[in-house]
Amino acid sequence: MSLKATWLYGRLKRLLLCFLLIGISVVGYWYTGQTTPVKIPSAHVKSPNGNTEATPPEHVPTPEPATQRWVIVVGRKASCNALALTFVDWMVLLVDGHKAQYRHSRCVVLNQVDIDKSRGQLHLSDKQPFRLLAAYLYAIKHGASVILPITVSDDGSMPQPRKHPAGPHTGLVFTSNDIMFDAAAHFGCNRTSRGTHSPSALEYSLCRHRIAAIQTTTACAGVKTSDSSTNGPVCDVHAPPVALAYGRFTPIHLDDALFTRDAFWALPMALVTGSNERLTWSLFVQRLLWLSGNQVVVQGCRTGLSDKVSSRLLSTTARLNKWSCHATTVRQCILDLIANNSGLLHESVVLSYTHWFDALENVSYTFPRFSDSFNKACEQVILHAVDQSVTRTLRHFGAGLRTPVTNIVAVEKFYKDTCHRDNVTLPKDTHINFAQPWTQFNEVLLVVTFNKPHYEAIPYLETLYRPFFPNMLYCGPISFDASSYPGLNTFRFSFISYGQSPKGHVPGAFNYKCMETALRLDYAVDGYLSAADDLLLAVHTLSELTTKAVWYRPKNSIRIGEISKLRECKLGMCDFYPHWKWWKDYQNATVEALKEIANRRHSSAIMHAGYQRLLSSNGAADRPNGGFADIYYIPSKLSREFLELVDVFLRHRVFLEIAVPTIITCLVAPTDVVEIRGVAVFNVAGRLQPWTYFKTQYLVGKSYWHPLKWGILAGGSVEYSKLYCTKVLPYLHDRFARSIN
Repeated sequence: MSLKATWLYGRLKRLLLCFLLIGISVVGYWYTGQTTPVKIPSAHVKSPNGNTEATPPEHVPTPEPATQRWVIVVGRKASCNALALTFVDWMVLLVDGHKAQYRHSRCVVLNQVDIDKSRGQLHLSDKQPFRLLAAYLYAIKHGASVILPITVSDDGSMPQPRKHPAGPHTGLVFTSNDIMFDAAAHFGCNRTSRGTHSPSALEYSLCRHRIAAIQTTTACAGVKTSDSSTNGPVCDVHAPPVALAYGRFTPIHLDDALFTRDAFWALPMALVTGSNERLTWSLFVQRLLWLSGNQVVVQGCRTGLSDKVSSRLLSTTARLNKWSCHATTVRQCILDLIANNSGLLHESVVLSYTHWFDALENVSYTFPRFSDSFNKACEQVILHAVDQSVTRTLRHFGAGLRTPVTNIVAVEKFYKDTCHRDNVTLPKDTHINFAQPWTQFNEVLLVVTFNKPHYEAIPYLETLYRPFFPNMLYCGPISFDASSYPGLNTFRFSFISYGQSPKGHVPGAFNYKCMETALRLDYAVDGYLSAADDLLLAVHTLSELTTKAVWYRPKNSIRIGEISKLRECKLGMCDFYPHWKWWKDYQNATVEALKEIANRRHSSAIMHAGYQRLLSSNGAADRPNGGFADIYYIPSKLSREFLELVDVFLRHRVFLEIAVPTIITCLVAPTDVVEIRGVAVFNVAGRLQPWTYFKTQYLVGKSYWHPLKWGILAGGSVEYSKLYCTKVLPYLHDRFARSIN
């Protein structure tokens, strides 16, 4: 028999064997009668008398009462319609409005009756500051729990609304030994203090606190308001907000602050005259907030602080930290502190605030009570802001970019040391300019997760991704010890830890806690992209995706588990034996997590929605999903829902490849997920020796390649270095090199 005939005979025999096995399986299921169709919830049920009746509607939790948020507007050019559209679900109170102005249903104009009523209480003349105080009293009287004063300029421009506090602050808390918070360092501003190019990190705690009493910006020393070389920002506008721990101060701007009810007593900044005196008063406010266990959250950095004033404020903070209150009420403590510091504040301030407090009590305002309820259960976090001061002066900085490339000097040196060597020959006509990336994900935080502490791979990851992703966060099983990685001293990066996997669990089993922590940090971005450290992200494909939707695997690649029976659902049936070990290993944990969602669906709108989506997508609410979880994207608009759901799965210790796809199913319908496809290499040679398999043509239309173990590069692998330098880097950074690799 010829060689060709032998080959055809073998192929035919294997094909017949496959058909035989399929036929046996189908016949077996048919005759045993053990198959169970996927239960799709019906709109009708049979009553005991046999009649068809509608299914009783699922109880929907009553929505939480709407927070009474009021924006107090100063400016004769203010428009009710524009304000109501900008501040959705806010009540708008115009201080300078008039009756002839077109009125929106959520817009109120301060009338003369309320002004006259307040005049006698406050003992002030009918001037602008007094009218503003009258507006505060009106809002408080009508049930305000959040107040934001703003000013509309003569050209009609106005500030955009900040995110109002929906719950306790769960983000960063400044806990350094320094009394004064260095906001310029946190927000990466151009600055003259603390050594602008220092690679040292800022350490924080990540805690759960009460709702922040005041959210505002801080005055920063040495911040430039403009830069002749570029038109970009002088501070990192995406940096996460930070709360100040007990005993830490920063001079804050109260004229544009968001106040919650516990801080309403501090609203009338008009009673304190002079910009420097107001900054001093802001330190008093912070000291007094601690009496009731409250805090300030700083959301940004503004100019307005000279070195001379900064030195004066530092001495004031030392004085305030020594002060202790001996009064029996918070109100009296406030007045005592003002009276005891008449040298720092004008003597008229005490009398003015006495009248203001009386007026507050007349509109049924209750002063906060003494409390020291600062949460002590915290995690340590190392954070670097996008350091604007390092790169804005570089001559080759791309003028068209909104965000400069952090670590550009370190990245370029690392590239030269790694790729410009005798044993690596770079392709001809390859042009890589890390300082001028062809695209940037300015509104995305890239969260790089490590299953094992291969932190030696960070320089390779920085060179790959930092030009594209100005906002990056590394997350690993153990804390990062800089002394163990001297080669990283020239890089600035942020790091969080999710803790080592408990005994009996594979490394990284719960690394989705990285995403939970990142969301709690509350970066000012559109969303969060989680990617494993051994992935190659196809930036060109990802750049075409919307940042407003969830990104995840295609629906047909996601498993549905009949978890109680350890079976999988396929082809409309849920009796397939699962060849996936994680169902069995995490059966009990998953069952308990789904049971909690079901039990809480009557009291939580988020749990109710998740329960219903599981029911609709999987045919039953007790059927979880399973699938690859090394890459997924969560938009910021779903952060609250994700955080409530992920807390359930983390507490029950559900494996990440069950938790992540199930949470995504609970968040959105499958049709609302942007599907991302990738190259997954399973053969041993392709995983251990990727240079024998890697071709950029395979990435056409794909979003990632998995795996590529960048940590092996640090061990000196010549072949891996060639792959990294001659194929991967040109593929990402040189748009014209993709067709030749």
